[in-house]
Amino acid sequence: MPEQPRRRGNYYVRVLCHDHPKANRDGYVYEHTLVAERALGRYLPDGAQVHHVNERKSDNHRWGNLVICPSAKYHLLLHVRMNAVNACGNPDWRKCPYCKRYDDPLNMALHKSKVSDGHFYHLECCNKYRRDNGYTIRKNRKPETKRAKRA
Repeated sequence: MPEQPRRRGNYYVRVLCHDHPKANRDGYVYEHTLVAERALGRYLPDGAQVHHVNERKSDNHRWGNLVICPSAKYHLLLHVRMNAVNACGNPDWRKCPYCKRYDDPLNMALHKSKVSDGHFYHLECCNKYRRDNGYTIRKNRKPETKRAKRA
């Protein structure tokens, strides 16, 4: 890659490259994108993201520091697993958002939502949080099934 004018923004290094399809309106592209594309031999596919293994946003030339993630979801999973390894040594454990402790997901509940795959939490922590903040706590009960009325 020839030496080009660089500009720093968001701690990421940007490189002037007007003809690149992912260039912003000023003609700059993130340097890590260009490095990953050079290693891949083609443009990154739509939705792909580049992950910095050492989490230094300007470290784009160290061998093995960049990982091409097929999606934002996969990129987030890398960060979740890296944080777990750094905190407790086990990449499969998850952090309870209430007590901030890591634990085996088998000991936790999973809250799923329409916008994400959800998050794990301890039921005891969630109930304590709700009690302390004035929420009503629902008992575990079977959902009622609606029966069709006969006319």
